[in-house]
Amino acid sequence: MNRLPPGRASEEHPLSSATLSLLSLAFLELKKDVTQLLDADWPEPVRRRAQELSTALWEASSRQALTALARVSRALVGLTRLSHGQAAPLKKALREKFGELLGKASELLGHLSKRQIG
Repeated sequence: MNRLPPGRASEEHPLSSATLSLLSLAFLELKKDVTQLLDADWPEPVRRRAQELSTALWEASSRQALTALARVSRALVGLTRLSHGQAAPLKKALREKFGELLGKASELLGHLSKRQIG
């Protein structure tokens, strides 16, 4: 597993509580979409929504200078771009990779949340 550095908001632009809450909520929604993708044989409308959401997360985390979170989000964009035909033979590997990436995102968001409190 790749070790990514902790996501950090730029010192000039600290991360607001509202932004952190929205990022967390968006990742929870993406996790639901990924579960649907994997459990329902990769339906196109769900795949498109997951791709749009992961792209928005990538752009938002990049703008907020959350480098590690942006990398995770970018990797999720790549996976959600896979067509049904591309994803079907890779389902087990995709389940593992999505789990790894979403787990890492959760870890990074937890780290950022603790920093907000502390």
